[in-house]
Formats: sequence, structure tokens, C-alpha cells
Amino acid sequence: MLETEQSLDHLKAVAEVHGLHHRFRPRLGGPLYEIWIESQVLVEFVSDEIRNLKP
Repeated sequence: MLETEQSLDHLKAVAEVHGLHHRFRPRLGGPLYEIWIESQVLVEFVSDEIRNLKP
């Protein structure tokens, strides 16, 4: 899990540009935003913005 200063919109845009699976995960370890780099490599991001999102 990585703490980030990047906005959620920026994280989504980066994932989209590179064709990566991504989603907001409100529970089960969340709230966090996950981006799959490969089918077996997951990077989880957390920030104040992400923590404040409602499921």
C-alpha cells in the first residue's frame, strides 16, 4: 500500500492510459484505490481524498 498525493482522477487516468485494471475498494482493507500492474501484481494507493470517499 502506497500513500500518494496524486488525485484519484490522476490515478484513474494513468491506469486508463496504460490499459490497467483499476477500481476503488471501499471495504476489505479499504478504503483504497487498487491498480493491477500485471495479473499477479497489485499496487494499492491511499490518500486523504480516497479515505474520504463514501462506498
